[in-house]
Amino acid sequence: MSEYSYYEFQAIEQTLTKADIAELRRCSTRAKITSTSFTNEYSWGDFKGDAQAWIEQYFDAYIHFSDYGSRQLMLRLPLDVLSLETVEAFECEYSLVTWESDSHLILSFWREYSDGDYEESVWGCEEACAAMASVRADLMAGDTRLLYLVWLSGVQSLALEYDESEWDDNDNSEHAEFLDSPEPPLPAGLQELGPELQAFVEFFDLDRDLLSAAAEASPPLTTSALSDDALSTAIAELDEAEKQRLLMLVAQGKGAEARATLLKQARANIPGIATTSRSVASLITNARLLREQREQKELERSQRKQAQEAARIAQARAKHLDRLAKDEDAAWLRVDALIAERKPKPYDTCVELLRDLLEIATNDGRAEQASARVASLRFRHDRKQTFIDRLNAAGII
Repeated sequence: MSEYSYYEFQAIEQTLTKADIAELRRCSTRAKITSTSFTNEYSWGDFKGDAQAWIEQYFDAYIHFSDYGSRQLMLRLPLDVLSLETVEAFECEYSLVTWESDSHLILSFWREYSDGDYEESVWGCEEACAAMASVRADLMAGDTRLLYLVWLSGVQSLALEYDESEWDDNDNSEHAEFLDSPEPPLPAGLQELGPELQAFVEFFDLDRDLLSAAAEASPPLTTSALSDDALSTAIAELDEAEKQRLLMLVAQGKGAEARATLLKQARANIPGIATTSRSVASLITNARLLREQREQKELERSQRKQAQEAARIAQARAKHLDRLAKDEDAAWLRVDALIAERKPKPYDTCVELLRDLLEIATNDGRAEQASARVASLRFRHDRKQTFIDRLNAAGII
């Protein structure tokens, strides 16, 4: 059976040279290669390049997904826009590793699914591909929500290794230290994820109850850092050498890096990181509680809907029986007419009509008379085996 895999690299800060494109082409004759991207998909075979080497040398963003449960995102950032110390606070052996090249910081996010832990369909991952440049720019500007979401994905991967009954007796687990560890700095705005970050929530199949548990303590986003006054203040605080450096970045086509530096400076004094003392284990426990509450509400909602539907059906049937009872004699005559047709479909209609007439008689206290009338019908038509079989199947004896 074939396995579908998709690979996409994006060059955001620079374009590929003809020599770069020629080198990349050596790895694939089928790939779509432009001055800013390399894209390929496989149903048979696999990627022949070295994704880590390519992200260090050529590209700023990389995404990979497959229908056998692999998800990966890599981002390359200039060294001076995001410190390794900041990123390391979110590192998790289950979802994120980082390293530095000579000029860049590379972040690798991934999730590997075990059998049965993922949906085989990869459709919908296109949104994550389209969002790479945007989330990279936000990360460069100091928005650490992507880092937190990926760390949370690692927590989820750990939780999947255990049956829920094991959480209460996990003191001797090799993961106990991680379970007791505190969460990383909690960014603002986890309850206000835009479409780009939401795309990665779906890409990494992040559990909604775990995300809700984490977001409970997340403060709202502030927009004051993006105001003209805040940006003007940030620019005024730059020394002349830094202004020259930023202008040079713009002239070199690296405007995103210059923008990220200014936004980061403007946000420096804006509250946005919550101080919490929650542990990994407490987040998982709270997520379990939220899931139970959500499932209970969903069950109650489903039961209300079922009760309403049952009431609607009962009301409609009562109206139908009331109409039929107004001319019961005509209904019994129709029974005879339907039987006389000697065809399967009229027999079916006749059985339903008899069922209605018996219910009307039972409701009026005339069940015995109606049963005697049915017995007479069975006697008169006992040679019509197809009709008799239908009566027996319906329990009309």
